[in-house]
Amino acid sequence: MPNIPAFDAIIIAGIDGRIIDCNRSAGEIFGYPAEVLIGMEIIELIPDHLKQRHLAAFKRLQETARSTIAGRVMELEGLRKGNVVFPIELAVNSFNVHGDTLFIGSIREISERKRVENQLRAINRTLTMITECNQALIRATDESGLLSEVCGIIVRIGGYRMAWVGYAENDERKSVRPMAVAGNNAGYVERLNISWADTERGRGPTGRAIRTGQPVVALDIPGEKGFIWSSEAAARGYASSIALPILIGSKVLGSLNIYASEPNAFDREEVNLLVDLTGDLSYGISALRMRAGHRTAEEALKRSEEKYRTLFEESRDVIFIYSVQRKEFDINSAGVELFGFSSKEEMLKLDFPGDICANPAELQKFVKELEKKGFINDFELVLKKKDSTPVYALISANVVRGGNGGISAYRGIIHDMTAYKSLEQQLLQAQKMEAIGQLTGGIAHDFNNLLT
Repeated sequence: MPNIPAFDAIIIAGIDGRIIDCNRSAGEIFGYPAEVLIGMEIIELIPDHLKQRHLAAFKRLQETARSTIAGRVMELEGLRKGNVVFPIELAVNSFNVHGDTLFIGSIREISERKRVENQLRAINRTLTMITECNQALIRATDESGLLSEVCGIIVRIGGYRMAWVGYAENDERKSVRPMAVAGNNAGYVERLNISWADTERGRGPTGRAIRTGQPVVALDIPGEKGFIWSSEAAARGYASSIALPILIGSKVLGSLNIYASEPNAFDREEVNLLVDLTGDLSYGISALRMRAGHRTAEEALKRSEEKYRTLFEESRDVIFIYSVQRKEFDINSAGVELFGFSSKEEMLKLDFPGDICANPAELQKFVKELEKKGFINDFELVLKKKDSTPVYALISANVVRGGNGGISAYRGIIHDMTAYKSLEQQLLQAQKMEAIGQLTGGIAHDFNNLLT
């Protein structure tokens, strides 16, 4: 294959699944020199859990000479040298050379895109969870109901495996009394028999959080020192946990305990958000106990919204929110900059989203699919700046429904793909020039033959 720079890895394989050509990018992505890749079988670049699926597809291809994946773009996983599994985007097409069917695959590593998407998804999920918990604070009429609802929201919206609240008792044992639990418990909390004393049953995350008044994270429960319940936890799919002290003034009332199904689930940003959530819960409990629930809960909601606003404005990705009823929208500073406006006030005068969309038909298609599914990921749409310069974008969005079930708003994230499109066009132009060169060379050769 000619040495033309390419954003994607390009691999050509025969119907037997053996690689017959590739570009340099393929070697860089899979960790082999290009000359080593040539001659390897495609299955050597596929993780174990996908190999049977691959073999079945190739067998069907050999029997029918028809591919079910040709012309499609798929998100799969590849296997890099050293047995490293990583996410890829794959597009496959077939062509015929002298009666032989060959397949050309365009492969793009999307690890960074997945990381950013997962990070944004996690932040959005946690912020939604905090907002819902603060709404629960406003609705709450009794402490027990509030604790149960908050645990349920943490599991249902936050995506955690289990959550429970325990209050510190001032008995001789310094026991911890379970007050509420949600998720995959299966008797776990009832069997813990936790203490907050400095004893064997008080040296796990919950006892230490109550005793010290500080969050305690178990990043990997099986290897966590002092976690004497690790076998019980593993049986229920708990891999990491966090215990967050519930403070009423300077007194530790108890602990909010959250369990995740994957290790290392609680990074610094997540811990900070959960600390804030626990602070809001503490305010709610205090409010209920002082019969001033609504005023204090509204203050907690305001603080939560301010945190959301900070994350909204400081995000490097474009985030937008559109109110269907009011026909108003909000967009962060990254959006104002991307679309070339001098201020947010200037941009908010637009008829959104029509004024920034280059193709009204595609916009209608986007809205129709979004309303039908309730969400949409990586929808390609050509937008335009203030000066009409095109912006090639991938948009991920979801609908927000009101109390009557109707759509009240859309919110989403816009990824600017303009730079990638430019690289893609450069590659196409380079390939076109190569084809012209080959054609010109062939004509010249034939002409020379005629002359001789």
